[in-house]
Amino acid sequence: MGNRTCREFGQDLLKKRGLSIQDYRLIASEILDWSLTDWLTRQDEVLDDVSLRALEEATCRYLSGEPLAYISGRVDFYGRRFLVTGDVLIPRPETELLVDHLLKTWPRDEKLTLVDLGTGSGCLAITLAKECPNWTVHAVDISGSALKVAQANAKALKAPVHFHLGSWLEAIGDLSVSAIVSNPPYISRDEVGFMDDSVIQYEPHLALFAEENGLAAYKEIFQQMAKREDWKYGMMECGFRQGPALKQLAHEMFPSVDAQIGKDYEKLDRWIELKR
Repeated sequence: MGNRTCREFGQDLLKKRGLSIQDYRLIASEILDWSLTDWLTRQDEVLDDVSLRALEEATCRYLSGEPLAYISGRVDFYGRRFLVTGDVLIPRPETELLVDHLLKTWPRDEKLTLVDLGTGSGCLAITLAKECPNWTVHAVDISGSALKVAQANAKALKAPVHFHLGSWLEAIGDLSVSAIVSNPPYISRDEVGFMDDSVIQYEPHLALFAEENGLAAYKEIFQQMAKREDWKYGMMECGFRQGPALKQLAHEMFPSVDAQIGKDYEKLDRWIELKR
């Protein structure tokens, strides 16, 4: 298998497997850890057997529908590289909007204790801990496997995040927090027909789907928030069709709280913001 260049191997894959040059570039860049400059200047470089086998295996997995982030085991979020496995959702660029908004809302130099509920890969908690060293950041997940991924990311990125295993706010007990953030499961089962097959087949359903038209997790979180006097701010990602129902739910649970729906760049519902 050796003595072949990246270009030659790619041409074979294009012929034998019908892989597009665009997809091959994505795969090769991830597996070989090449930048765009590398891709443009190193295609005629001879690859060793290990690299060629890795490319072939990755191509087979990719053509079967597996997300590239799971194949490479990593994804970039807010300028940092995160480990991902099938135990956690793949962080999406849309979730970076929550970070942007939160950093505009709270001064970075303020002393703040924040908890991220359903942390998954830890992308939200770790990013906030790195961007705001004065903040004390806690992260919760009900999945022990997901928590291990988040802990590995925190260690690799040297982020001082405190992790808790359990269900939402119950996991932190009487710990006092000022702000609560979350990207909970919010997809309704009747939305499966609108989803990519790769998401349904490979990403953890525990972190994707929620009952009651996708609102079940919010109801649980809101019920736990209603029992606490400590928090002043809450921010949770939501589905693009959930804004009105979620805002109504918030008003029912917290009549005196200011609840607003935030929009993404396409003017679609992206998060709910709660201010006491």
